[in-house]
Amino acid sequence: MSRHDPHRQNNLIVMLDILSAIGEFYVWQYLPDGQLVSTTCPHEMLEELMIYEKAQSSIFEHGRTNREPCIIWTNAGFLWVAAFDWEKDQLQKMYILGPMNSVENDYTMRKNRYLQVPLSMKSEIEKLYEGFPPMSLSGVIRICLMLHRAVTGETVQQDQIAFPLRSSKEPLQPSHCETVAKGRSKDRMVNYMAQDAVLQNIRDGNLNYHEDYNRLVHIGTGTKVETENAIERGKLSVVSFISLCMQAAIQGGVLPDVAYSRGDMYTQEVLRAKTYGDLVDVSHTMYEDLLLCVHELHVNKQVSPTIQACCNYIREYVDTDLSIRSLADRLGYSEYYLSRKFSKEMGVSISYYIRAAKVERAKVLLRCTSDSIEKISDDLFFCTRNYFTYCFNSIVNMSPNEYRKKYQRQ
Repeated sequence: MSRHDPHRQNNLIVMLDILSAIGEFYVWQYLPDGQLVSTTCPHEMLEELMIYEKAQSSIFEHGRTNREPCIIWTNAGFLWVAAFDWEKDQLQKMYILGPMNSVENDYTMRKNRYLQVPLSMKSEIEKLYEGFPPMSLSGVIRICLMLHRAVTGETVQQDQIAFPLRSSKEPLQPSHCETVAKGRSKDRMVNYMAQDAVLQNIRDGNLNYHEDYNRLVHIGTGTKVETENAIERGKLSVVSFISLCMQAAIQGGVLPDVAYSRGDMYTQEVLRAKTYGDLVDVSHTMYEDLLLCVHELHVNKQVSPTIQACCNYIREYVDTDLSIRSLADRLGYSEYYLSRKFSKEMGVSISYYIRAAKVERAKVLLRCTSDSIEKISDDLFFCTRNYFTYCFNSIVNMSPNEYRKKYQRQ
């Protein structure tokens, strides 16, 4: 027996006590040869379900050669998590927690859940089913990390969690539903992990986001839309992504009004998109814009609430006729006091900050729309097109026309 067993047991007891607030969770402990040591589960049928669905064999096969925790999403839509207690190069115990019911199951999977369960088990499983905790994938991942911590005393990142397929030594004779569910469970987990990494970059304001973002672009978000029109599928997928990014930005500290205003703006750009290339541009511009909003908040942690409110207002109403007077009146300060306070805290004047915000908005319009330069200038309340060109060139180091030719997708 591992010299750490009493400590492990205490950790598991505390963990299960905490989890009991959201549902009934059970733990099984096994020796490396698969012999059951103990369990908190009073229902033998649940271990039979685990064995029947090959969740147990997949976990055993993984744990005997790997140290990282794992998650199994079975054909019937149940989720099991596992962690492994190693000492040096010897596996001591394997711990399985479950079953959980995935709230991400679509209608087809729910409808065919019991097609995967033999009649001899169906009646009792149906009785126990309502007690299975309904969990989102993000919730299951957190529980997996908690179990690993309780068992090993070590902390791992979510990208270290494994998602092993069912044991190649004990294959089922798959029905069409099983084949689809098996592929979907694996792919959706990969989609989810990639998407969550991208959203975490927004929450953190992390400028080193490119590798994660490109990976998500490559594998997709996992959103399935039943329509034959490729552009319509793309639009719905991007709108869904915008919504997730808005929420991540709010979690990162951006005011809801600012995040929703930007989300509305980019959603309109999506609806106007005519090509897949347009959607790619809008999606990336939106993502980078919201991430930069969070990054600016993190960089300017010493900025006072008054100046932060001023910056937020400028960003939200960048397409209106902004002036120092209107901002001072809104915030209840004199123009002189607000100007000095803003310059001191931000390192630039209010006038420059307004111009820079308008130029950033102009860059989006130049990339993502066919609006004329004169219309963009008028919509952003520059007094003349020449002044707009002057401001744009002074900040971007190229004219609006040059910028459009360089960056607008044909």
